[in-house]
This record gives sequence, structure tokens and C-alpha cells, in this order.
Amino acid sequence: MTTHCTKSPELTYGLDFTQKEIDDAIKDKRLLSLDLETSLACNLRCIYCYSSAGEKRSNELSTKSINDIVDQAVNLGVRVISVIGGGEPLLYKDILEILSHIATKPVRRIIMDPIIRTDC
Repeated sequence: MTTHCTKSPELTYGLDFTQKEIDDAIKDKRLLSLDLETSLACNLRCIYCYSSAGEKRSNELSTKSINDIVDQAVNLGVRVISVIGGGEPLLYKDILEILSHIATKPVRRIIMDPIIRTDC
């Protein structure tokens, strides 16, 4: 039986970076990845939720602040941005603006998770 693995063997297990890339980033004080939580708003109430998501918090970052964080992260060398929401990313009112902003940056990948939105 042949298995097909698309992950390159030189990549560190579970990451998208080689050990050399990780070591170089540490040495140069650069970022490789950014996990971006846009909001804790969520239309689900999963018992296993680590962030106790549900209602939008009153002190959540503005779209401008989030875009500024993206810019700063890119300036620090970030190559992968994960938009994880904290809750449901699609419930953030300006999520398309944020994704469009990220799409203009030289990042390898944009991930959105969980993307569960139903008719809200």
C-alpha cells in the first residue's frame, strides 16, 4: 500500500516551516505565523469551546486596528495568517474587508476556521 503525503519531510511536524526557517526567525526576531481572532461572537454554543464564545465583547478591536496588526505582522516577517475568529469569523461585521486587506499581503496562506455560519 502506497501512501501519498504532500507534506515535505524537511518541515517540522505540524508546522508549515522547516526547522531552519524557525531557527532563523527566532535568531532574527521575526514572526512566521499569526493567529488572528476577530471576534468572540458565535451563533453556536459548543460545550468544548476554549474561548467561551457567544456574544460579541464590548472591547473588541476595530477593523482599523486589526488591519494595523496584519500590517505590523507582515513587517515582522509573517508568512501564514490564520483567521480563527475566536467565535465564528463570518459574524464579524467587516470580515470581508479584513480578508481583502490580508489578500494584498505577501502571505502564503489565509485560513479561516471554523466557518460554520448559518442564516443568522
